[in-house]
Order: sequence, then C-alpha cells, then structure tokens
Amino acid sequence: MSDFWLVLQFSWVPFAGAACYALTAAPLGAALSLRDEILLGLALPPVGAAAIVLAVMLGVDPDSSAPLYFSAVAAILAVSLMLPGPRAQGGSVRWRAVLLAGVFCAGEAATLLMGAASPRVEAHVHDMLRGEILAMDARELWGFVILTDAAIAVAFRNRGLLYALALDQEGLVIKLKKRGERGVLGFRVASALVIAAGVIWVGPLLTLGLLAVPTLLWERRARRLNNLMTGVTAIGFLGVVLGFCVAILLDMPPVPVVIAALFAVGGAAAVACCRRG
Repeated sequence: MSDFWLVLQFSWVPFAGAACYALTAAPLGAALSLRDEILLGLALPPVGAAAIVLAVMLGVDPDSSAPLYFSAVAAILAVSLMLPGPRAQGGSVRWRAVLLAGVFCAGEAATLLMGAASPRVEAHVHDMLRGEILAMDARELWGFVILTDAAIAVAFRNRGLLYALALDQEGLVIKLKKRGERGVLGFRVASALVIAAGVIWVGPLLTLGLLAVPTLLWERRARRLNNLMTGVTAIGFLGVVLGFCVAILLDMPPVPVVIAALFAVGGAAAVACCRRG
C-alpha cells in the first residue's frame, strides 16, 4: 500500500486531470447520442490528433500546449461544421455513418503516417500515438479545472436550451430563429473545445471511451434527461477514479484499465437499476 501512495504522488496530476475531464466528456457524449451524432463524436478525436501531429511536424514546440490545443480545436470545428447534419436533406443515416467512419480512418491514418515519417513527431507525441494519458503540469491542471467549472456552470444554467438542441434542433431554430442558430453554433464550438482538450491532455483513446461507454450503458436506463446526464457523469468520474487506482495497484497502463473500469461501473449501475426497477 505504501507503493500505491508513492506512485500516486507522481501521477496525481494526470489522475486529477482525467477525472476532471470525465465531468464534461461523459455528458457531451450523451448529448451527441440524443442528437444521433455519437459517431461524429467518435470520428473527431483522430482529427484533433492529426492536427496536433501536423503542427509538431511544421515546427510548433511540442511542449507549448496552447498552440497545439487551438490547432486541434480549429481542425475539429472545421470538420464538424463541414459535415452534413444527421437530418440533412438529400442524405441518409447509413451514408452519414459510412462518411464518419471514413473521417475516423483518415484521421488515424494521417496521424500514424506523419508520426512514422518524422522522428521529431514520434519522439514528442509517442504517448498520444499510443492512446496514453498525456502529461500536464500543475499550472495547466488548475487552468483545466477552472475551465471545466465554467463549462459546467454555463451548461447547467442553459440546460433547457441544451436539452432542446439535443432533442429537436429544427424545432428550436424555428422557434428561436437567430438565437437558436447561435445555440447550434455554440454547441459545435463547445464540443470542439471539449474533444480537443481530451485529445491533447488525456489522449484520444480515453476521450473516445468517455464519450461512448457511459452513454452506451446508461442511456436506456435513464427515465429523464436530468437522470441521464447525472448518471453518465457519475459513471465517467467513478470509472476514471477506479481505473486509475487499479492501474497503480497492478502497475499497468492507466487508459485500458480505465476503459475496463467504465464498463464495470456502467454495467454495475445498469444491473442495480434493473433490480430496483
């Protein structure tokens, strides 16, 4: 047990950062699922990773988080705005799913190819290419915590608008007109900010896991929207905490253990809900 606390002293910053990130990524995944856009959320992290690798190839300092972060935000936002919506005229759900799968594959391939082509990239973003949790210092962590608190406060204050965006975007735009259009754009920008933050600070794999796994296991158990959002947030947070602790105890890579813990916590919550129901 003494070894556990010793390792935790050196890994508490990425531990706290990943747990903090779960508070925004998990509910974002639920909102994307309600909008029939969960595949979009899964296709965008590789786009952000490719943008970060390209920026490093072009000479951006790999230790400068801000320019790398905004490179990822710009790429993710551009792709999300260019892609047709789930209810776009002339399209189909099947065709859009194939398109998003193509975006995912293109982002992954571009990231790996640029990493293989440039020793500089491989040396500095090796952990990200493997899907591992990236290092952030204590100063970046406090900034991350402040931004997360602000995002949660804004989302809670505007939860009615967010729920309307998730359930009936077309009706919202018709009813609110310009304000509704600004709300749609704001949601796209916020999604890009959250996903890019995950890619650069906790890694693409954990970003994908937090977007998808809690919603996968809890969405059909939730009876109300508030219950859905609180449930996926709790699963995401507890999964990160449990997974990190187990990874430290077993001396294993944290990300795959956290993904397994998300399934374990979400599955346990779903079973408990069934028994109670």
